[in-house]
Amino acid sequence: MLELEEGNIIKIIIELLDGNKIQILKLQKCSSEYFLLIGSLIKNIPLPNISDKTVVVDQTVISCIIKDLQYQDIMRQKLEHIETIDDMLLKELKQRTTGNGGIVFSSVIPEITSLNIAQLKLILDEYKLIIDNIQKNLQKLEAHQIEATSVNVSKNLEHNQLTNTLIMDIIERHDLISQLSLKYNFKRKKDVKGVVLKLINVYTMQSERDVFNQTFEREINNCQDNQFENNQENNIEFF
Repeated sequence: MLELEEGNIIKIIIELLDGNKIQILKLQKCSSEYFLLIGSLIKNIPLPNISDKTVVVDQTVISCIIKDLQYQDIMRQKLEHIETIDDMLLKELKQRTTGNGGIVFSSVIPEITSLNIAQLKLILDEYKLIIDNIQKNLQKLEAHQIEATSVNVSKNLEHNQLTNTLIMDIIERHDLISQLSLKYNFKRKKDVKGVVLKLINVYTMQSERDVFNQTFEREINNCQDNQFENNQENNIEFF
């Protein structure tokens, strides 16, 4: 592997993080537009008359679809949390290029990149599951239709490949960053607990914190007091 000077490593990581900010914005935009498209397609499905015996079933299915469509907001928040973590590291590295930065988040770059990759994979898995659920529920709705001219939305509903491509691109950038990690073993041993506490405060959803706990399991187990547990209980949204 080609050996790079610290200054060059920092510049490359900054470029990768700046590129990720652009990709995350694109991902938020395309996913939002796709969920809006699904919503507009659903409006084309003729619903049964209120006197129809299937209306109870249909209303339950519709409620499930509406709930799944709200995942767009959850996905946006999770992407914002990843962006926040990246921004914390990015700010520190940019300050270091001017000789004013310290060593906090750059002491745990491998963990930060592993954490973001795990969160992105979770988002992708959740996204695929949500789209599959919407498709299945649309099929239930369409099964109750008696009109031969009804719009078959579920048949044409597929995963948005651009969403998958963007997520995988962001994951690849984080993987490249991990390979360029700056080594600060002395700093890690001294301040890793404080860094972990700062990172966990970014996450407000239980599913995110589950991923966090898996990534930082060793550091969490090494905490001697209950400060970490108290932080875990604050501001958690259960998703």
